[in-house]
Amino acid sequence: MSNPFRILSLDGGGPWSLIQARTLAAIFRPDMPGRELLSRFDLVISNSGGAVVVAGLLANMTAQSIEIDCFANQVRLHEIFKKTTPTEDPAAAALRPFGLEFYEYSTEAKFVALHDLLGAVAEIRIPDLPSLFPSDLIAPKFIFTAFGYDRLREQHFRSDVASPAASETHDAPRTLTEAVHASSTAPLLYFDAPAVAGTGPRQVRFWDGAVGGYNNPVLQGVAEAIAYGIPRETIQVISLGSGTVMRPLASEFPDADPSLVRATPGYTLMGDLTKIASAILDDPPDAASLHAYLLLGRPLPTRVGGVVQSQGAAGFVRFNPLIRPHLVNGVWQAPRNFQGADWTTLSELELICIEPAQIELLQKLTACWMASDPLDIPNQPVRLTWPTFACELGNASFVEALAVAQGMFNAPADNPVA
Repeated sequence: MSNPFRILSLDGGGPWSLIQARTLAAIFRPDMPGRELLSRFDLVISNSGGAVVVAGLLANMTAQSIEIDCFANQVRLHEIFKKTTPTEDPAAAALRPFGLEFYEYSTEAKFVALHDLLGAVAEIRIPDLPSLFPSDLIAPKFIFTAFGYDRLREQHFRSDVASPAASETHDAPRTLTEAVHASSTAPLLYFDAPAVAGTGPRQVRFWDGAVGGYNNPVLQGVAEAIAYGIPRETIQVISLGSGTVMRPLASEFPDADPSLVRATPGYTLMGDLTKIASAILDDPPDAASLHAYLLLGRPLPTRVGGVVQSQGAAGFVRFNPLIRPHLVNGVWQAPRNFQGADWTTLSELELICIEPAQIELLQKLTACWMASDPLDIPNQPVRLTWPTFACELGNASFVEALAVAQGMFNAPADNPVA
């Protein structure tokens, strides 16, 4: 049988990506040097906050130090997410009285902060990333996802420019900082301008890869492996999310505590603008994970007497805290460690959360998820049932997912891609 081909996929998530850093620390070791960790995989694909994690690993930071020095560092966070003065854009100004503030953070300041974070590897070109790995470590292929602002299509930064999945469009090689910056520049409610790579006539502008549908980039990672001719049965996937919130609809459970269900108000221009601006950075149904799993041809749950029999997702591990209430004896209840106001704060926490109390809440969320109390924070399945959120496919707890992921690394893997 061929050697396993291992894919590491990291979602976007802003400061929530500290969850990914802590997950990697749990799968491997908190003090494992970043390049050693990356060498365990054959392909690494990432978007936005996940791209920051990968770049930190390329700088040889440990997963633990990425959480501490990047996502839990107040100085660093406020450098990356530097507030701008209110925009003078007429349309944005007109919406301000309705409570909508667009273009809150400086794109230019983010580039400077990322460049400083990456230090010695900030200027390395993406095709040159394999040169960072010593001879005793196998360098994986790298993909950073982005959306071409001018071309209006997805654009990926690949370390392998000859990838059979790549188009014949040949842009100038970009630096690691430029790639991560492009991948992480979310529009509208977030950054004040597209990211810029290059200068003069070779200058190209980008938005966050989520705009092209790659907030969870795992499907592209699997497609890339298949394009290389990797046998589907040998592909193993570890997909890292950065938290997702699911609540049952109030219309389906009219007697439930209003704080535990999602209201279904009528549509308005202001509400829809906010919804669409945030929806591109979220993935509540997590379609990408299921579609990637289906592309691999793996088995699906069976039905016995009309009831779906839950099963693990063979060779496919999704790590992601699922922030949701629990249905206990017909009554919806908040997670055990997030009752009352704590539940409201957690379930409504914004993507860009950089204040100390918010970071502490994310760290508490991560710890509770990892503890795997069945009535606290579960793991997001590859497929779940609506509206009870029961796991149909995948791992319902972090502990289950961790056991499967660590089992993938019982024997060293060779990279079957030349």
